[in-house]
Amino acid sequence: CTALAAYAHECNLKGIPIKWRTPDLCPMQCDENCGHYDPCISVCPLETCDNMLVYGKLMGSCAESVCIEGCHVKPCPDGQVYKNSSLLDCVPKPACNPICLEVGTTIYYEGDLMEKDDCHSCYCSKGRQVCQGVPCTSSTVTTEETRTEPNTETVQCKPGWTTWINVNSKPGPKDSDFEPLPTSIIMAELPGSRCESDMIADIQCRTVDTHLTPKETGLDVECSLERGLVCTSRQDEDECPDFEIRVKCQCKETVTVSCDPSQPLEAHVGDCYLYHGCDKTDDGNSLVVKT
Repeated sequence: CTALAAYAHECNLKGIPIKWRTPDLCPMQCDENCGHYDPCISVCPLETCDNMLVYGKLMGSCAESVCIEGCHVKPCPDGQVYKNSSLLDCVPKPACNPICLEVGTTIYYEGDLMEKDDCHSCYCSKGRQVCQGVPCTSSTVTTEETRTEPNTETVQCKPGWTTWINVNSKPGPKDSDFEPLPTSIIMAELPGSRCESDMIADIQCRTVDTHLTPKETGLDVECSLERGLVCTSRQDEDECPDFEIRVKCQCKETVTVSCDPSQPLEAHVGDCYLYHGCDKTDDGNSLVVKT
């Protein structure tokens, strides 16, 4: 089945999808309530409340991408989008409250009040902090400001899974739980594996007490490399337990061998998912392991 799927994928790369699976030949089981098997599914994300502000840009960057086989998720009815990337609930677009900005461990939704005093107020709008007035303690007029979190610490990469991280530690159930991807400051304090954010290759999430995966909890939980762990309890669900995450660091290995950038790429010995590419480094052109 794996070999046939590989051949079919090559056909997809050439723009010729083939519906080769049958109930008797390497069947792929899809939940009939959620979707159906399709040999050619777009890799572009579906529109959700969380990405609707940047959905046009997302589609523009992946519209020409090659399709893949899998279970095709049923679209929402006209005028509705999925609530989040878990693709469980459809909601009317006007009912969406898209994420505007993430500052540290705090999530601001579109229109949220970010700060205020008697002299000024700041709201989140389209990924920025927009202010009106002047802070009472400041004589400088600020009309628009974007807040960023300083992070200048460099982390020496050590490959592998990090220890479990629980930034928002709070015993007992709660309405929501958010565990963002670890910053360089948090990474630098971890024992064992650690890396910068651009070297994070995978993520795992679980409950602190019972070590259940998000799927095993039956709750509306997102565990992704885009946002980390996000749990929001709905009215018909139990409250969110305390979650923790860990990430897998995949370091950029540099092989100190001189090379010619005009030559073909070289295979990686021992791992067919990696290869050697010739990149410019401080010591000249060197082979760098890439995925």
